[in-house]
Amino acid sequence: MSELNELIVNEISKNLPSNKKMIKYLMDILNIGRESAYRRIKNQIPFTVEEIAVVAKDLKFSLDMIIGANSINKENFSGKMDSIFQESNDDFLDQLKYTGLFMQQMGQANELSIMAALNNLPMYFFPYEMLFKFEYCRYLHSKGEISFSSNFADIHITPELEALHKECVLHFNQLRNITCIVDDSIFEKMVKEILYYYNRKFISNEDLCLLQKDMFGLLALIEKILTGASHNKSNYSIYLSSFTLDSNCAYYEFDNRVMSQIWLFPHSPIMMNNSYVISEMQKKWLESRIKYSTLFSKSNDMMQFEILQHAHQLITKMYPQLD
Repeated sequence: MSELNELIVNEISKNLPSNKKMIKYLMDILNIGRESAYRRIKNQIPFTVEEIAVVAKDLKFSLDMIIGANSINKENFSGKMDSIFQESNDDFLDQLKYTGLFMQQMGQANELSIMAALNNLPMYFFPYEMLFKFEYCRYLHSKGEISFSSNFADIHITPELEALHKECVLHFNQLRNITCIVDDSIFEKMVKEILYYYNRKFISNEDLCLLQKDMFGLLALIEKILTGASHNKSNYSIYLSSFTLDSNCAYYEFDNRVMSQIWLFPHSPIMMNNSYVISEMQKKWLESRIKYSTLFSKSNDMMQFEILQHAHQLITKMYPQLD
């Protein structure tokens, strides 16, 4: 672990502009205090996987070279990491294909354990067509392929995208042994973002109503998961985080393999394949988050009621009462 930290510090030093000081740079880019930055530089505490990814993206140095230099057997990053620096017009389609195959592989594993932290819900895992379409539109808008002068109703999901979405939902429902830490503002963020697009006239009243129905459907599904009433094979342990989660990340163990993911962008996760150093860091970080979270699945009825009721109120208010 100390060798990895030294490699990272060396890469930062080589790539940092001459007019910047490393401690001040780390304080600003990672939003940490001076003492925390100093301890990372002095190898007293390790960089987290999120911090490594953020710094590497900002200074544009190669993560796989760092990890490869720190391992006798080269630890592989998924090719999807390349999309951080060079995006493809087919990113969304490629990501769905990749995700479906990956979920299928894990669903067929003899042994499987998943830990994840979520500050937003990827809609390709859930069977709600309008919410999936909204996620696709967000992607197109972020790529500059559509503008607010476009219309949500005019955006079409191709048969290939629709089929891939269904495959992702199918394979996701076959996963089991899932421990998930969630941000308590997930539904608030979703409602706020949908209303932003609505207020910009991108979404019509009719489509807003349909999105609201899907949101209620998603809420009902989550309630089933929390109470253990879901009919799929999954066994969930859901924790409510005491702190804001900055991004989605996940750690997987299946059939003597370890893998981890981190989302710097909603549709471009970095996948670390058999990268034991990075995956172990990710696992320890997730375990530390659990210590500052509250279990509220299959128990804690009062907390479930309060959170679900609040989400229901948010969704109810999102569709305006028309004359």
